Amino acid sequence: MRVPKLRTYGPMMAAMVLMGAVAFSSSLAPAQAATHSHTASPSDCSSGVAVPDPAENPGLVSDCEALLAVRDTLAGRATLNWSAETRIDQWEGVGVGIVGEAVGVTMIDLEGRQLNGALPAELGELSSLQYLFLGDNQLTGQIPAELGRLPYLMYLTLNDNHLYGRIPTELGALSNLQGLHLNGNGLIGYIPVELAQLSDLRNLVLYDNHLTGPIPTELADLVNLMVLHLSLNRLIGPIPSELSRLSNLEWLDLSYNRLEGPIPAELGGLARLRILYLSFNSLNGALPAELGALSGLEELVLHTNELTGPLPDGLGGLINLWLLDLDDNQVSGSIVELSYLESLEILLLWKNLLSGPVPSELGKLPNLRRLDLRENQLTGLIPGELGNISTLRELHLSDNRLTGRIPSGLGNLQNLEFLRLSGNELTGCIPVTLRDVPQRDFAALKLPFCPTLLTALSVGPRPLDPEFAPEQTEYTTTSGISPITVATTVKRGTAVLFRDEQGNEIPDMDTAQEGHQVEIGGKGATINVEATSADGRVVNTYTVKVKYEDLTGRYDANNNGVIDRDEALTAVADYFAGAIGRDEVLILIALYFSSV
Repeated sequence: MRVPKLRTYGPMMAAMVLMGAVAFSSSLAPAQAATHSHTASPSDCSSGVAVPDPAENPGLVSDCEALLAVRDTLAGRATLNWSAETRIDQWEGVGVGIVGEAVGVTMIDLEGRQLNGALPAELGELSSLQYLFLGDNQLTGQIPAELGRLPYLMYLTLNDNHLYGRIPTELGALSNLQGLHLNGNGLIGYIPVELAQLSDLRNLVLYDNHLTGPIPTELADLVNLMVLHLSLNRLIGPIPSELSRLSNLEWLDLSYNRLEGPIPAELGGLARLRILYLSFNSLNGALPAELGALSGLEELVLHTNELTGPLPDGLGGLINLWLLDLDDNQVSGSIVELSYLESLEILLLWKNLLSGPVPSELGKLPNLRRLDLRENQLTGLIPGELGNISTLRELHLSDNRLTGRIPSGLGNLQNLEFLRLSGNELTGCIPVTLRDVPQRDFAALKLPFCPTLLTALSVGPRPLDPEFAPEQTEYTTTSGISPITVATTVKRGTAVLFRDEQGNEIPDMDTAQEGHQVEIGGKGATINVEATSADGRVVNTYTVKVKYEDLTGRYDANNNGVIDRDEALTAVADYFAGAIGRDEVLILIALYFSSV
């Protein structure tokens, strides 16, 4: 489960607090200067030190007195510099601003200050307070109902403390509240339906508590809600279909609860939804086809439920999806077309009842890092196209009914760190190019490593990049002539075929010449060199991508098909530098002599 960082102050809030502090400082500076010689008692907010010009700022004096009265209760064993001998706008975590026409305390931000006291009810007396940030501390006790008296409060974050008891229903009176973050505590009881009165609420974050009961359908009245995060509680009952009325919702996380029943098809109408987490519940029924309408969805996590039926075809249209996690359900049928999900990085379908082949189209996913299809009923061959996913780090295909050989193309996966293939009916041998995968289950396969059949490979006229090695299966080169010569040296009894990108055999364009002559045309070509042992049990495949370069255009400055002396000398120098091949420089020199 990924937990969002939801609270941001934003430039508007910072500006408001700053304007209030500037107004407070500039308008009252003379009064402050007049009090330099006065010594205030530690709790006297009307002395003119903590609050300059106290007679003109009675509200700020009241806030000062309230905070001094609760300082030690809030801080516990921690320390705060709050004192009547220090200007209030210099108190740790305290912001002063103007609300309406009065100056008051508008912000308390003491997140992560190791406070281990309790939440004082007197905080409800800070009538100008707009922001109360006390998260990531060790505060204990209950949330005071008096916090519901703060008429201007916009953000209340009490997350990651040791608070217990029920969520006060009085919080439903905070008519300006936009963010309520109570996650990471020990709160119990039902989610108060009164929270549905918070018409401006954007973020309702209550995860990681001990909340019980059903999800109130009244929450659907929070029309401005963008984040609803209720995971890691003990909520029961169905997912209310009424949540589909939350037209601004971007993040819905109901995972790790005790919810049951089907996933409401109506959730497919949440046009702005980016994150949908419903994992670790007891949800059942088929996946709604309507989920395919969530075109902005980036993360779909439904694992560890009791979902059945096939994968909806519409999943293949979620082009912004980077995480698809449906593992540990009872989803059946074949794997649908997913090759258009170019943003997909993680595909987890393990421990289901999926059947049919592993789609070769998965090899078209350009950003896939983790592919987990283990513990299903998949059949057929492992598609060699999976070797095209250069970003792949984890490939899990174990405990299916796969047959045939392990494709040598998997050796192209140079970023592969985990490879699980056991529990299938694989035959043949393990490509030697997979020997260095750090985490693998080859011992359980009881298959030998394949011998290497090709001992030399060249694609003239230029060298391969990288230099040929039997364990390396992918190469590139360039050429300025066509056809080119592909030459191989193989072990005795090995048969060699040359195939194009579509798998068609490439004919030898000139059998009178040494090697295999391949026409590459003006766009280059991909040549697959396939070496097969005499008994047909071992196949090594090497891929060479040849890029065509028009050398005449490169050296012919006048573009008239004529090479002059200087251009010919440049070509010779490039030949000795390895930039062009022997045959190419001979052609260029011939062009030069044909013009003199």
